Formats: sequence, structure tokens, C-alpha cells
Amino acid sequence: MAAPYGPASGDLARAMSEAGRLAREAGAAGREARIVVEPGEGPARVVLAFDVAASQGAAGAMARTLLERRKTPGEGERPR
Repeated sequence: MAAPYGPASGDLARAMSEAGRLAREAGAAGREARIVVEPGEGPARVVLAFDVAASQGAAGAMARTLLERRKTPGEGERPR
């Protein structure tokens, strides 16, 4: 999640408060949240990612799958 803040007095405090609220909501839903509070404009932005713990033996499975797909050209790809 990215919570932007502007230059006005209190903007940083509001962004931190919003980030904390969203992190608590994620925790209540059994999820972990990675939060970045940064200078910028607009509302808080959330990116959803679904990570699989390495202890489950699936670490790197997606990367391997994508690399294997690059070995043969697919739709819209040019041979290397």
C-alpha cells in the first residue's frame, strides 16, 4: 500500500493514520501489509499480491514457470 502526503501541515500525520488503519484492517483479515508513506498526490493506493511461503515448497514456482515459457515463442512473442 502507498499512502501519499502533501506539503500542507498535518498531511503526513493523516497519511500515517490512514496507513495504520488499513494495516489494522489487513491484520484483522489475517493478512500482512507492506506500507509505504511517501510524498505525493491523491488517495492511498493498494496493490494486492499473493505470496506463497517458502516453507510450502512453492518459492520461485511462478518465476520458473515464466522462464520456461520464454524458451519457446508464444502468441505475440518473437523468437530470440
